[in-house]
Amino acid sequence: MIIAVLCRNLMRAAGALLLAATVGTAAYAQGGPIKIGLLVPLTGPLATPGIDMVDGFKLFWEQVNHQAAGRKVEYVIADTTCNPDQAITQARRLVHQEKVHLMIGPLCGHEGPAVAQVSKETGVPLVMDTAGADNVTKWDRTPTVVRTAVSASQIGHPFGDYLYKELGARNVTFIGQDYTWGHEVTLGAVETYKQAGGKVAKIIWNPIGTKDYGPTVASITPESDAVVAVVDDRAIGMIGNSLHYAAGLDTPENKAFVDAFAKKHKRLPSWFSESAYTASLWTRTAIEQIKGNVEDRTAFLAAMRGATVKAPRGTLKLDDYDNPIQNVYITRIQKIKHPVVGEVLTNVPFKTYENVSQFWTWKPEEFLKRGPYKR
Repeated sequence: MIIAVLCRNLMRAAGALLLAATVGTAAYAQGGPIKIGLLVPLTGPLATPGIDMVDGFKLFWEQVNHQAAGRKVEYVIADTTCNPDQAITQARRLVHQEKVHLMIGPLCGHEGPAVAQVSKETGVPLVMDTAGADNVTKWDRTPTVVRTAVSASQIGHPFGDYLYKELGARNVTFIGQDYTWGHEVTLGAVETYKQAGGKVAKIIWNPIGTKDYGPTVASITPESDAVVAVVDDRAIGMIGNSLHYAAGLDTPENKAFVDAFAKKHKRLPSWFSESAYTASLWTRTAIEQIKGNVEDRTAFLAAMRGATVKAPRGTLKLDDYDNPIQNVYITRIQKIKHPVVGEVLTNVPFKTYENVSQFWTWKPEEFLKRGPYKR
């Protein structure tokens, strides 16, 4: 029996409710500094990926000397705690008190629509990263919101296809996290797996922040087909995940990013780190395109939508619904020896689904007519 388990044990408490950081030295004569608000959970069940995002975000701005189109960049980091109510409160604070020109974030899928509402109310652009709620770039789009990370089911669809067509699984127990992101990733995989001819033995939902997966594993039916990712030496060679980024991706852009991140933080980057790094890269690319005039919100958003970005995870461009078209990687867990961090387990791609749309192989109108994935 092979078991498919997608689990993240993500807990680390850190930071304060609101951390302000000012970077750069010389003010821009005409417009002054560009101010960016970063919305991430620094405390709560997803503090660890929140801190990963902060580290990736800061690394990028340090590499470009905290400048964009000749203007100094300042940023304000707000703790959302992975709670929609807190996220909307912090977003309003960033806009009305901190006077940010634009926002990046939030992390959690169910926070995304809340922060998008603030962008809609105020007109302040939101570069959504990493919140992956499908709704934001499908059924409930906001003109002032573009997403640079991923739509949740976008990574689920290839995995379901892979499970049936290449892994040969025929009767799978799916395990998902019990919140928006987990629902849509899992049900996206279920949809393409079933379309290919697979049967679903069971779907198990774990609360966000689950540490003990013993009861979950015990409840899997013996006849299930699946893949196990155990985070120790027994995991080597086994399937890790389906995702739009893996630290083991062998490209010059990713190697440069991983080495810089590892040198600074003494660990390999997660996809959250890369995502915040890339959101910053994309944002700066747009700012450079409009010669620093972020006060022209329409021009900034048009530049975001028109940009092609060569990121650590690959070449990216937004579709007509403001979500990236991008590669999705099926990975194996391998032990590698990195010159900075030494021997470490990481995800290394062995199969690439190229230029994956958030609509998979369906036409957008066909996908949208079906409605959202719901538990």
